[in-house]
Amino acid sequence: VPIEIGLNPIETAEGAFVLASVIDISERKRSEQVLRESEERLQTIIENLSEGLVISDLNGQLLHWNRPGLKMLGFSSMEECLLKLPEFEKIFELSTLDGSVLKLEEWPLARVI
Repeated sequence: VPIEIGLNPIETAEGAFVLASVIDISERKRSEQVLRESEERLQTIIENLSEGLVISDLNGQLLHWNRPGLKMLGFSSMEECLLKLPEFEKIFELSTLDGSVLKLEEWPLARVI
């Protein structure tokens, strides 16, 4: 059984003591394992998509690209493309189906953020 042991020193008028607690963390460990397995499945799905996928934080920092996304835009590694969204405006041009060039604030990712 996985356990967590806590030891806390206590000073009283009668002297110094140590309060010990032992907690069964079996459920926490099971939950952590389920989460790890879920994250691994999601990562497998993301990496095996035929479409390019980009993951960004709320500040526009691009955190992850799947392999098809890297390949489509000519990157060979994650390090090359971990830029903030405004930096991409200098590299890429996005346009609508009729050829109208989109401003950065009109890019789909910028609108979501």
